[in-house]
Amino acid sequence: MSYSNRIKKEQSYQNCAANVPQNFKIASTNSKTGLSINMPLKTCKPSVVCERNCYACRGPIMFKNSIIKSLRVAAFFDNTNATDAAMRVSKEFVNEKFIRWNGSGDLTEKTVEVINSIDKPQHVFSRIPELLNKVNNNVVRILSIDEETLDKINKLNDSSIKTAYLFDEKSNEEILVQNIDKIDLIFLTRPDLITKIPQEFRNKLCKCDAGLRPHALSCMVCFDEKSGCWAKKEV
Repeated sequence: MSYSNRIKKEQSYQNCAANVPQNFKIASTNSKTGLSINMPLKTCKPSVVCERNCYACRGPIMFKNSIIKSLRVAAFFDNTNATDAAMRVSKEFVNEKFIRWNGSGDLTEKTVEVINSIDKPQHVFSRIPELLNKVNNNVVRILSIDEETLDKINKLNDSSIKTAYLFDEKSNEEILVQNIDKIDLIFLTRPDLITKIPQEFRNKLCKCDAGLRPHALSCMVCFDEKSGCWAKKEV
């Protein structure tokens, strides 16, 4: 499914998501993190690189029930005050080591309020620097970029926000190398692309996406080791 088709499906399912059941679960199963909060793609501002590699456009996350759930999650945050929403999220993640936001989709003004109301380790990926800047600095904040969106780094107002560079089969290795000092993490869309990353920069790779570690619950390993996304950035 293409990104544009996914957006069309979200639009066609919007009425199905209007009524949020009382026992509705916000969290979704995520093989890499355990659980995550998945937002609809209508919250995104994707680049061409992001669109062609969007994992929310393939696999179970693109099924009708998953799309409707993401729309209901967004509706829940839109219609619930931040304090109550934060309590609900914290309750669902009570047995998890951290809260992973945006397994799909991106930040909104409302989810930023909720994140800033939660007292628990949190992990946020976003392609919207203006909103990421508003997230409290006790949260792991990561700006997703690629060779077309390097200029977004200049919009960050906090040097402790990390950058994650998406690299796919059409990416130019020279652009990556030329900007390596601005990049904290490299995420490959396929493990075999590791051959395109110079050896001296492979310490920046997400080990899971590079095929250097099993996929299942890989983020938990980085959390425990305080490595990868969870390593403290030197500023």
